[in-house]
Amino acid sequence: MRQAGANGQKPQPGKSCSLAYPGIPTIFINNFIDMELNCMMTEIDAIESESTKNTHRSGNLTEVFDVSYMIRGKLLEGLSSVLLTSHTCTDFDIKHQLSTAKGMVNADRMRQLLEQAEDSHRHFSIEFPTWALTAASPLFKQCHEAQPGLSAIPVKLGNLLPGYVMCVLDWYGHALQNKHWNDFLPESPSVDGHDKWYWVYCYAAMRVLGLNDFAAQLQMFIESIIDDLATNISNYAHLLNTLRADDPIMFQLAWYTVMNLQQPSPHLTQLDCETLAEHFPQFAGLVNTILQAH
Repeated sequence: MRQAGANGQKPQPGKSCSLAYPGIPTIFINNFIDMELNCMMTEIDAIESESTKNTHRSGNLTEVFDVSYMIRGKLLEGLSSVLLTSHTCTDFDIKHQLSTAKGMVNADRMRQLLEQAEDSHRHFSIEFPTWALTAASPLFKQCHEAQPGLSAIPVKLGNLLPGYVMCVLDWYGHALQNKHWNDFLPESPSVDGHDKWYWVYCYAAMRVLGLNDFAAQLQMFIESIIDDLATNISNYAHLLNTLRADDPIMFQLAWYTVMNLQQPSPHLTQLDCETLAEHFPQFAGLVNTILQAH
């Protein structure tokens, strides 16, 4: 498997086509042969059928991946997709994301994050096996089924540095190679200082990539520490800048906000609430809806 990495090089020209889905960033899927993919999936089905005799399958993605080490290995074969990531992070977001990454990512990823922070007008390429992407992301699978035979994959990350996408794909690639599946979230995740924000940014990366089953596992953890994340107006801004307005975590954040506003010393002042309403009207509307119903 070729490791995910950012080199910032200009992509080679190739066939590409835009596919837009409501509420999801427009992406392109790498050019690969549909017949080859079908043959590969047929082979995987045969392996899976043999390895799951008399075995109950719950449908959970992690359990499906754990059915067979051979199946996971097959997902790393074949051609790779090149994700051409771009971001529009503000200095406010960049400073926080870099502080979060310290101590949580390796030296190479930290160097790449610093490079990405310096230039928001440049595409940073990330290469990853196509079959692995389509197996875990319904979005990539839907794109391929709609128009097979595409080449580059531009992915607009908004207020998120591409390095966090790399961290997610690093884990996914290693998990596919390991004999036993390892979830992204360890048994005792670090929540000290800025460390807890690492899980938020990686969660946002999973959502952009359409890795929704993996993101759902991380979502529960983030919701469980929402009171440690939403402690002041700056932290609210980081959350609302990074997560989509329709992200499922938004309801939990809005509910927590309503409960906190009713405390004697709430985290948000009246001026803070007015600022949030001005810059994040959809979230403010959700808070008001819960307030009226409460």
